[in-house]
Amino acid sequence: MAAGDYAGDFAVVRYNADGALDASFGAGGVALTDFGGSSDSASALGIQSDGKIVAAGRTGGYVWNGYLWNNIGYDFAVARYNADGALDASFGAAGMATTDIGGYDDVANALAIQSDGKIVAAGSSYMWWDSYYGPYYDFALVRYNADGALDASFGALGKVMTEFAGYGAMAAAAAIQPDGNIVAAGWVNNGVYNGGNYDFAVARYLSGDSAPPVVTASPAGGLVNSTQSVTLTANEAATIYYTLDGSMPTNASAVYTGPIPVNSSPAGISPCIPDPRGGMTCADPAGISGVMTLNYFGVDGSYNASAVATQVYTIATPDLAVSAVSAPSSAIRGTNITVNNTVTNTGTGASVVSYANIYLSTDAVLDAGDVYLGQRYTPALAPGASNVKATSVKIPSTVATGNYYIIVGLHHFLWVDL
Repeated sequence: MAAGDYAGDFAVVRYNADGALDASFGAGGVALTDFGGSSDSASALGIQSDGKIVAAGRTGGYVWNGYLWNNIGYDFAVARYNADGALDASFGAAGMATTDIGGYDDVANALAIQSDGKIVAAGSSYMWWDSYYGPYYDFALVRYNADGALDASFGALGKVMTEFAGYGAMAAAAAIQPDGNIVAAGWVNNGVYNGGNYDFAVARYLSGDSAPPVVTASPAGGLVNSTQSVTLTANEAATIYYTLDGSMPTNASAVYTGPIPVNSSPAGISPCIPDPRGGMTCADPAGISGVMTLNYFGVDGSYNASAVATQVYTIATPDLAVSAVSAPSSAIRGTNITVNNTVTNTGTGASVVSYANIYLSTDAVLDAGDVYLGQRYTPALAPGASNVKATSVKIPSTVATGNYYIIVGLHHFLWVDL
């Protein structure tokens, strides 16, 4: 991209990688902007992290009053464009911002874009003319908020002027340090002779940012599903540190780079394992602990740190309970009986598909001597939902006659006489 002027207007041009004009930008690759002056010109370009383009320079020159051309001087001029070259209406007045610093000629020669979206334009303000030494300029900086309004927290209502020892100075470059402070560089006339010799001139400015970032967790703490993730966002560019073990985070803790999965217990019964008596044994999900404590804070580019915030997430877990067990009060060995029962999810989270084992037991305690009869299938259940099931199981012909319990699941039983 390149910036300058054409016919007294800002001119911004974008080229493809092969040097051809990018027809998707502006009008055939060129965006022209008229600030209203007769000699508007862009001297600096910057590209924001969101792809928007910022140009800075000057507006002003000569204005026709009906009789003659009056030289009205120059003001800082900044324009912001969308990626397609159209003026960004959310910036300044219809995409443009102008600033009169106080000198006769205020010209922006450089710009820098802060991580928080604020824009710093740097250049010079022409203060007065000396018949021997020539024009006297001072370094001039203006900082704009992301919407194009002057940032009142910077300098005097957004404007700063710096006078160097000598006979005029002008800023030609600007940069933002990692700590948010601003550096401007240019030249100063040392006054050796009319027109003089020139020395390097560099000034560094404090960012004036003392506000810590505001970090927000979404969703906030509370009851969540095990499939959810937590997103941390800040209201400005910031590094976010966090812990999940309840400890206080420091700048040596994990750095947030993307959604944090909720550290949950299984969404349903825990995995089943082979039962030596036959079938599978599945752990009862009742009482599974599902709590994640997230501590976090943010640090912005000016090293302002937010206070540590805490969100406690209780993971919704299922609790499957068996009730209403019924079966014939007597049965013949080697024949099938129907076992009826209801499984209800009394927990706070949805369950997955599960199986409840059915056993024949001589007592009300499930142990290694009990006889596995079969399983009852239970579909996934939402919290509070129930499933009524009739399961046909065969009484082995090898069992001795006597009184037995039918046990469904791990702790629900019914007396059966054989």
